[in-house]
Amino acid sequence: MKQILASVVSVNTIAQDIFEMKLYAPELFEGQAVRPGMFVHMLLGDDARILRRPISIYGANPQDGQIALAIQIVGQGTRKLSEKKPGDRVDILGPLGNNFEFQDARIIYGVGGGVGISPIRFAAMSLNPGQEMEAFFGYRTQSLIYGDEGLECPVHITTDDGSAGEHGLVTAPLKRRMAERRPDLVICCGPTPMMRAVQKLCSEMEIECQLSLEARMGCGVGACNGCTVKVKDGADWQYRRVCVDGPVFQGKDVIFNG
Repeated sequence: MKQILASVVSVNTIAQDIFEMKLYAPELFEGQAVRPGMFVHMLLGDDARILRRPISIYGANPQDGQIALAIQIVGQGTRKLSEKKPGDRVDILGPLGNNFEFQDARIIYGVGGGVGISPIRFAAMSLNPGQEMEAFFGYRTQSLIYGDEGLECPVHITTDDGSAGEHGLVTAPLKRRMAERRPDLVICCGPTPMMRAVQKLCSEMEIECQLSLEARMGCGVGACNGCTVKVKDGADWQYRRVCVDGPVFQGKDVIFNG
């Protein structure tokens, strides 16, 4: 993990209130790999918002030293980020967290919703020869669709309002495909209700599942214990920190509240 003043390469709107920011940060790749599921912890550059924000890595290219981030505008801080220009600097910590482990799987289903599509797209772009992935992306409405362009794998799109793709929840086409063609592994990131439903499906069908959890973070490096989640520990359970013990956990081990 390094603290870096990364240089903005480009900022482009890719969906309603979602923009892609490309950063030149070759130091991120020094002596380590940047893998799907990892994130950076970014200062928003707003004196009124001193806490960093965890942002999943959308793509990475060690050859040109660049990473891509897909960022949703949810307040003044992220809006200020969307107004950055090429050559501006942003303060990031990274790469942080662990990653999806899919090297030994041949058939992988990737499930994403909202900003949780970022690490799934990154995984789809990082397959080894002989591996196959199908992506299942869920959105609230057509204007929020991003992440499906340029992927060579099949992409199943659902929208809550039926404005694009299949009308309904992303778990519907996922369940059909799991019955038609059993995957070796399901990887998932997105809203908690979606991940809970994917966890249940995989448990019922006895398919390995990995979940990348989303959480508010204070420090991002495991010091503040502000991003804990319940995880099974044998017959008992314990709290684990999403920032350093995750964000990727074995689906069978995660205990969702409620």
